[in-house]
Amino acid sequence: MALIPRARLGPYEILALLGSGGMGEVYRARDTRLNRTVAIKVLPEDLKDDVRLLERFEREAQAIAALTHPNICTVFDVSRANGISFLVMEHLEGETLAARLEKGALPLTRALTIAIEIAGALECAHGHGIVHRDLKPANVMLTKAGAKLLDFGLAKAATAQPFGPGDAMSTKHALTTAGKVLGTLQYMAPEQLESKPADARSDIFAFGVIVYEMLAGRRAFAATSQAALIGAIMQVEHAPLISVVPNLPIDLARIVEKCLSRDPDARWQHAHDLATALRWVQEDCGLPVARTVRARRGWRWLALAGLCVILAALLVSPQLMRGDTIGGRSPQAAGPIGFSISPPDQTSFPVRGAELALSPNGRQVAFVARAADDRTSIWIRELGSMAPRAVARTAGASRPFWSPDGRSLGFFAGGKLKRVSADGDSLQTLADAPNPAGGSWNREGTIIFAAMGGRPIYRISSDGGDAVPVRASDPRGNRAAPAQRYPVFLPDGRRFLYTESTAGGAPALRVGSLSGDPPSAPVLTLASNAQFAPPGYLVFVREQSLVAQAFDLTTLAVSGPAVQLAAQIDRSGVGDYGAFSVSDTGVLVYRSGDAPQSQLIWFSRAGTSLGAVGPPGEYHHPALSPDGTRVAIERGSADRWHSLWVIDLPRDTMSRLTFDSDHNPIWSPDGRTIVFNSARHGGGLYRIPADAPGQDELLGTMSVPQAWSPDGGTIVLQNRSKDLVLLSLASKDVRPLIGSPSVEMQAQISPDGRRLAYSANDSGTFEVYLAEFPSGRGRKLVSTSGGLQPQWRQDGRELFYLTAGGTLMAVAVSETLTGTPIKLFDTPVTALLADRRNHYVVGSTGARFLFNVSVDRNPDTPLSVVVDWLALVRK
Repeated sequence: MALIPRARLGPYEILALLGSGGMGEVYRARDTRLNRTVAIKVLPEDLKDDVRLLERFEREAQAIAALTHPNICTVFDVSRANGISFLVMEHLEGETLAARLEKGALPLTRALTIAIEIAGALECAHGHGIVHRDLKPANVMLTKAGAKLLDFGLAKAATAQPFGPGDAMSTKHALTTAGKVLGTLQYMAPEQLESKPADARSDIFAFGVIVYEMLAGRRAFAATSQAALIGAIMQVEHAPLISVVPNLPIDLARIVEKCLSRDPDARWQHAHDLATALRWVQEDCGLPVARTVRARRGWRWLALAGLCVILAALLVSPQLMRGDTIGGRSPQAAGPIGFSISPPDQTSFPVRGAELALSPNGRQVAFVARAADDRTSIWIRELGSMAPRAVARTAGASRPFWSPDGRSLGFFAGGKLKRVSADGDSLQTLADAPNPAGGSWNREGTIIFAAMGGRPIYRISSDGGDAVPVRASDPRGNRAAPAQRYPVFLPDGRRFLYTESTAGGAPALRVGSLSGDPPSAPVLTLASNAQFAPPGYLVFVREQSLVAQAFDLTTLAVSGPAVQLAAQIDRSGVGDYGAFSVSDTGVLVYRSGDAPQSQLIWFSRAGTSLGAVGPPGEYHHPALSPDGTRVAIERGSADRWHSLWVIDLPRDTMSRLTFDSDHNPIWSPDGRTIVFNSARHGGGLYRIPADAPGQDELLGTMSVPQAWSPDGGTIVLQNRSKDLVLLSLASKDVRPLIGSPSVEMQAQISPDGRRLAYSANDSGTFEVYLAEFPSGRGRKLVSTSGGLQPQWRQDGRELFYLTAGGTLMAVAVSETLTGTPIKLFDTPVTALLADRRNHYVVGSTGARFLFNVSVDRNPDTPLSVVVDWLALVRK
């Protein structure tokens, strides 16, 4: 039985399913006691009642847990909870050696380093009397910290006697069994294929097969059937490695051939001797020497090593010490130097995407970290220091940015723009800034920032005062302007980069000006934030990769190819905000991460998780069918292309409905039709049968569908001016419904068709209102301290909404009165609520709620720092 996100196994909270197979499921989870991410392997359902096998499994797991080595995945715990037996292990990020081998042979240096690390892991295991017995590329994880040996599920104590015949069990289970062939055929020693007892030398044979494959790019033994494969291993001579890779060091070829001897007595007898021989080859060939570590390093050693790298970088880069640009360094200058910054103890990076900023001189990194209570704050890591320090007075912080002198930080918290000294001694609140989308600070003391979901960009003095719109991109004014996000000053302190998006239009990177000059033509088609880096590059995210492209400050045009700096950059789910920052001195910091993902999860009125719906994915705007059996949802893909899908709740299946750039589905009252907006053909409003992909019909120009009237005759839309309008399906006429200079959105019609709930920000903060429908008159305030995303209960007697902080509120509604809002529970929604039509839907009776919840994307992944990243561009 699959575990759902937020389920608990003792002190462990399940976050996401990582994989499954014959040995059960593996989940990413959080140890709530130590607030660290772990991997949990849940044993197969059919083992749960076999007490003898479970006892033996626990004994073997305890023996493996005693293995302490940097190249062995650590086992933290073996336990049982809720009738489920499970292992708790170190959580690793990277790719398996099997995945890497699909791309072909490895370079000699890389292959030899991995071989030495695996041999060291075997030396440790064998030294503790543990034989792996299933050594293969799929059980080797390649991480930034080196190769890690995984899955001792078939391991046994080397001195243990085999079971008797009555102890045999299926080979899919990870327990020692006599008379059975256990392991993976391609990497098994001849004695294992004959069902003879395996010992350390069996692992050495498998090791030889792996190293052969790393160097040759093909397997030592291959066949078209299992029987033929067994025959090849037992009787057929493999092609000598030196004949397959002629330029290979002869001593290395001999080492591998000795591993592959059919006679165990002719192989290397001890992994220690094997590892030593490999290191000699490495030294004799003048290759970089792999690390030889006999015990796991503590964090102090890691911090000291990082400090040494930083100091070395400073020595080879005097420009960094002076604060000068390194763009003009000679070709003989040292290449890029990299190191990482992990989240501070008892913290993690935010689920919604890392938020970080380099000081202009490149000597300090400010970043947001999340404590165990989910409260965020700013930390600063000085690149010459061994540990970060917390900045006081920054609770709830997001999106930090530096002052030009590096002595202060701007940031957002509690719907406000704030300024704090880098030492945390002084704090000043500067302006209201609900739903912030980035800020920047120039040398003249002007701060620009995006708020209200990016409409518009504002300017304010860093000493305080009134915040006024810059109006960078649209002379029609605030309500009609496209969404503007991520403003960053250019070197002159007058012009700035920002990202602009419109409903149905392609997002664009533009240049605006404090003087109010017309904005530039689009510099790039781009949804990501971008930053200028001397001597003349734009750094931005494209197709999940961090890239740099030459940029002329005079013509405001890019030229030449975009050069990849890093792959798989961490991004938030809103606007593609990339987790990176560059300094004026050639330093780059970024964080790797997967594409934003979420999980649909049902919650009770008390906030208890009731179960997940469908697999994790990049989801937006769920819409529940009138009969409550289906969910229409917008789903993103790896290329950021969105389409519509329908989830059948009783069957827990998903089917694709559209194949273009489509968004914001809503259901017809009879559940037969879905209306949505699309970017296809310049943008438009479309209708499609819920069970007939490809049969869509154009209804009108681009607008965002909000709600369908119960009589089926009209649809409430949000137009490009951010007003609510009413579309007649019979005549296709559109008339105004509710409009003002502010933003009206997230409209929902009551089930009786007489009232309209919606959000508007004319008070300066988004609140929920009720108005008569279809007249739009008689507006009443519903929320009391901010509100967004109203949703009706099916009988119309209760209205729900979210506060800006993600708390679900409920309001009783009668014919003439609305009650006082009451809190139901704090939801797990972490995204900007004004940037999505809805993050949740309400079950028919109001007893449960389906939320679109961000999936934790490994908050322990460190920040990567690169000194002299420009060397990557100069190659």
